[in-house]
Amino acid sequence: MATYLATLPTPGAAMQTGTADVMPGAASRMFESACAACHDPALPGLLNAAHGRLEHSAVLRAPTPEALHTLLEQGLEAPPGMGLRDMPAFTGEFTAAQRQELAAHLRARFAPDLPPW
Repeated sequence: MATYLATLPTPGAAMQTGTADVMPGAASRMFESACAACHDPALPGLLNAAHGRLEHSAVLRAPTPEALHTLLEQGLEAPPGMGLRDMPAFTGEFTAAQRQELAAHLRARFAPDLPPW
């Protein structure tokens, strides 16, 4: 736990944003079709429908991709009373290889300051 916590940015610390040059490909298209509607703001600097930036996502900044794989498979129920939307489960939508490719793409795009999984 201490090792993971040590990898998290300190509050107020500058963090690289999701502007890393990532080659377009199948994973990029998966993100655009399944994720971008909620996780990619229409204009730079605006909040997205998920009300959070993927650059700050704990599952993308984790030392292994297992939490992201679980999140993609099971989705996420929004906390009650916060006006947030649930993240749908994508069970059966991606093969294991596609899920790994999408995870690698998300890590490279939204956590470029961290090594690939």
